[in-house]
Amino acid sequence: MIFPFVLISSFASGIIAQAIKILLKMRKSKFEPELLDSYGGMPSAHSAFLFGLLTSVAIAEGFDSTAFGISAIMAAIMIRDALGFRMILEEHGVTLSKLAKAVKKQHPKIKDGKRYQIGHRVGHTVPEVIVGSAIGIITATFTWWIFVM
Repeated sequence: MIFPFVLISSFASGIIAQAIKILLKMRKSKFEPELLDSYGGMPSAHSAFLFGLLTSVAIAEGFDSTAFGISAIMAAIMIRDALGFRMILEEHGVTLSKLAKAVKKQHPKIKDGKRYQIGHRVGHTVPEVIVGSAIGIITATFTWWIFVM
């Protein structure tokens, strides 16, 4: 019963966070299928997924388990990636987008590559990660209470 709990709570955390992100983005614009797997924005679905996993493993197996240690290390690496590396990629994307517009202005015959648009959100801010993490912790705790208790 514990293994499905860990999977269910982790995936539920990520799905809930992504649904909230879509609803928040839809307040500004209409629904687009690209929103289903969009990067960046409030809240961080990656953080929710990771903290759902981390919390459910802590509840099910304890803080001193190997599974918790592995989950904690993976969470730290991925959150560092979301706050650091992906934010750098986002800055590069914005710069490349400006450069592409300048080149397009000087050379109008160049076609737009809509498939590979650059400059959109890919990283997360600290508040986005904190809210995503809170969603993961709350969802995992609630899932434990419903399915296991």
